Amino acid sequence: MKTEQIERIVNRGLDSLRNSLDVYWPAINENDMTERNLSIHVAHSFIQSNWGVYGEASFPKSADKRLDLLALHEETNTFVAAESKILPDGNRAMGLATDVERIKTFKPITDYFEPKAGFGLFLAATWSEEIKEWWIREEDHGSPPEGNMGAGWEALGKHLDRLGATCRARWLQDNDETTDKYHTQWALYAIIKLPL
Repeated sequence: MKTEQIERIVNRGLDSLRNSLDVYWPAINENDMTERNLSIHVAHSFIQSNWGVYGEASFPKSADKRLDLLALHEETNTFVAAESKILPDGNRAMGLATDVERIKTFKPITDYFEPKAGFGLFLAATWSEEIKEWWIREEDHGSPPEGNMGAGWEALGKHLDRLGATCRARWLQDNDETTDKYHTQWALYAIIKLPL
């Protein structure tokens, strides 16, 4: 299994989310949608591609430590461990950096599944053009996105660069009612190869 194959599945899921957002906005007032919207559409895409999919899957030997999403492909013995976040600004960058640190060590429970390949998948959504541009850099995520500060960006950037993450952005929607920073929403994803 290659990163490009995982990307195709993720992109189909994000297309599904974009189509759904054309029909309905799942939050009220100034609230943003929750990250679960990213997870369920990508999960559905994995299911359509004949993967087994599990929400809130436990880490082996740690019942209180869970993933947002685990996908297993039985034919190739490949797994994808995924976490999702909404990134309205820099405050949640540290949470995503922590997720990367956790997923680097994840392995499925081998009583049930003997992996031959594993990937970490990190999903996010943002209205910030600066965060989107920072995310899709080929390398050098060391400095934070323009207008953002905090140790979370440095930690997240180091992980993305050290792990050789494939980082992409997909357009989700435009808000025609505003021209400010909440005009265009982006889905972000990063994929890393996990050691076995």
